[in-house]
Amino acid sequence: MKQVTIYTDGSCTPNPGLMSWAAVLECDGVRKEVVSDYLEDGTNQRAELLAVINGLRMLKKPCIVTVVSDSQYVVNGVTEWNLPYKGTKGKCANNDLWADLYGLLQRPEYHVSFQWQRGHVGHRGNERADTLAYNRLQEKD
Repeated sequence: MKQVTIYTDGSCTPNPGLMSWAAVLECDGVRKEVVSDYLEDGTNQRAELLAVINGLRMLKKPCIVTVVSDSQYVVNGVTEWNLPYKGTKGKCANNDLWADLYGLLQRPEYHVSFQWQRGHVGHRGNERADTLAYNRLQEKD
């Protein structure tokens, strides 16, 4: 099975306010970059979740996926807090997006793990996703 790494980041200025997200997918030395348009009335947490959701939606074939995010909200939400499960059964912040993410994580053709990466420390994939998301917001001006 192919191994794919998805680097994700969201941006929001101010928070809450205008938001965008980006995902950088890498597999076998090939990179694909996906960037949202800027979206009104968002939060950084929503942007971070949308980056992961839309990165996973880009997958077309069965694969082993590592999602690398600088968002403890996203990584801990999946790995420790089980928020996708709460998202489908009860009310929590961003319930709609947690339910979407949970649905994607249940797809049997994808084996997904999450890795937290401290942001803004020079990590190539994380920095690229951050730059893409941030630059999209700057285009609004």
